[in-house]
Amino acid sequence: MGAGSSQEPLEDILAHIPCSRVLEYKTGDVIYDETEPVASIYLVIAGVVKVSRLSGSGQETIIDIYHTDDFLGLAAFLDKPGRGERATALKSTQVMRWSIQEIRDTIVKQPRLGIALLQMVISRSLVFECRVKSYSLDTIPCRLARSLLYLSERFGNPARDGTVLMTPFTHLVLSQYVGTSRDMVSKCMSGFRRSGYVKYTRRGITLHRQALEQWIEGGPEATPDAGPASI
Repeated sequence: MGAGSSQEPLEDILAHIPCSRVLEYKTGDVIYDETEPVASIYLVIAGVVKVSRLSGSGQETIIDIYHTDDFLGLAAFLDKPGRGERATALKSTQVMRWSIQEIRDTIVKQPRLGIALLQMVISRSLVFECRVKSYSLDTIPCRLARSLLYLSERFGNPARDGTVLMTPFTHLVLSQYVGTSRDMVSKCMSGFRRSGYVKYTRRGITLHRQALEQWIEGGPEATPDAGPASI
């Protein structure tokens, strides 16, 4: 590809995969869990789903949170037991489901589906690399801030004033995503709110993205009395 060539767009998985029967789950329902190997992949049609793992002590850590047009259960391609993955509906959710054999058969007929799935896995790997780096180098408040920015990109609606209104994730869910306690998340969120970076109610979380990004980077416009920085 020449230096001036435009980048090829990613393959659209939905353009290459057939429709399947729609399954419905209520808030809190487990779609699949660690009690048996995942044998299918799932497409979220509506709703929000968290995929998590449980430690030996029972502590839950969220791998990621998915919504409409996101796929779950890709580890089923490995066909190995003991992955310990659990998918839970965070709100009323609808999904489609395909067995791994159905996906393999479809890839034989539609090879570009295989390319699309590979692109999706690589894209997710890049996101996970950033999270691992943040876990290694950042303080908990900074990890939470980066997580809020990421989630606002995926679940947020920009407002005219430059803020983003996003899904009202609970402090428990945020703590499971960041890898800390709910009390620590509550303390950090209170600090962010005092500094004007976030507002939150049961209706949602309003995020001042630019201000929070400046706080992370320590830019000249960052609030000097940002409470979370000293937590």
